[in-house]
Formats: sequence, structure tokens, C-alpha cells
Amino acid sequence: MSFPVRDSVEIDLDWTVYQNNDFTLRIAQGQDGVNSMYGIPQIDPTRKYTIKFLADSIPNPRAVFYIHGRKYVCEKLTATFTENGMSQLIKGEFYTMID
Repeated sequence: MSFPVRDSVEIDLDWTVYQNNDFTLRIAQGQDGVNSMYGIPQIDPTRKYTIKFLADSIPNPRAVFYIHGRKYVCEKLTATFTENGMSQLIKGEFYTMID
């Protein structure tokens, strides 16, 4: 089976790892020169939190959320709209940022 090379590390359907350190389509390189997700928040993908809160407007979902002193990245926000306007109750799905 043939497929395009997109990054310096490719993982096959059977979880075989192939490394090609000469090529990547990533936008940024890490500080150490190794291709990494530098500049993109690292999260714990195994733990998703659903948090409900009250707000008069929908916050920017790309912002870093500080909840009980911890940093979270938002996956999505859900608000309810009726003929009377927007409900103040907003439901968000978040992942904890890893420092």
C-alpha cells in the first residue's frame, strides 16, 4: 500500500513505526531542533472533563481556561438558544494541560 509522507514519523495501521528524519510538513520545529508540537498545548487525552458554568456571553473556545487553579484546553462549548435568547448555562468539554 502506498501513501504520502507527511511527517518524520509515520505509524502504520498495525502500529509499526517508520522514521524519516529528513522530511516533515509540520509548521514549527521544537526548541531543540527536533520536530515536535512546540507552541501547541500538550494535553492528557485520556481524561476529558465536562464542566458546566454560567456566562452572559460565549467565551473564546481557543483561550486557556483556568478552572480551580488548573489550566484546561477547550474541545467545544455548547449553549442553548431559544426565542428568548441564549441561556446562561454553557457546557464545555475540556482537557487538562500538561506543564
